[in-house]
Amino acid sequence: MGEYTFTEQELIELREVFFTEAYEIVQSLNQEVLNLESGHDREGSLKNIQRHLHTLKGNSRALGFTCLNTLSHKAEDLMKKIHDTSMDVDQGLIDLILGMNDTLQLYLDGYKSNMDVKLDERIMERIEGYLCTSGNGSDPDKQTATRTDGGSAACVY
Repeated sequence: MGEYTFTEQELIELREVFFTEAYEIVQSLNQEVLNLESGHDREGSLKNIQRHLHTLKGNSRALGFTCLNTLSHKAEDLMKKIHDTSMDVDQGLIDLILGMNDTLQLYLDGYKSNMDVKLDERIMERIEGYLCTSGNGSDPDKQTATRTDGGSAACVY
C-alpha cells in the first residue's frame, strides 16, 4: 500500500480540527488541575490529565509540532509518576502543572500563527526535577537536570 499525501485543503482542515480539539484539551486540563488541587477525585483527575496529554502528544506529533509533542510527552511522564508513586500533590506541583498548561497554550498559539516555537527549557527542567526525585517530598528545585544533547532546543512547525 502506498503512502498517502494530503492535499493543501486537507492539511488546512486537519490543522483546524487539531487546533479546535487542542484548545479544548488545554481547557479541560486546567479544570482537572483545579479538581486535583481541591482534592476532588485525585485518581480520576490524574487519569484524565494523562489521557488528555496523551491525545495532545499523539496529535501534535502527527502534525510535526515538535515542542508541543515534547512538552506533552514529558508532562504525561510526570503525571504517570505522580499516579504510580502516590507523590504528594503540593502547591509547588500544582503551580508546575498550571505552568505546563500555560506553556502548552503558548505553543498552540505559536503554531496556529505559523510562528517559530522554541522549547521552554525552564519548564522542562522543572518537570525533569520532579521526575528525578524519589517521590518522597524531595525538593526538585535542588535537583540538577542535565540535557543529553548538550544544546539549546528549538522547535519548528
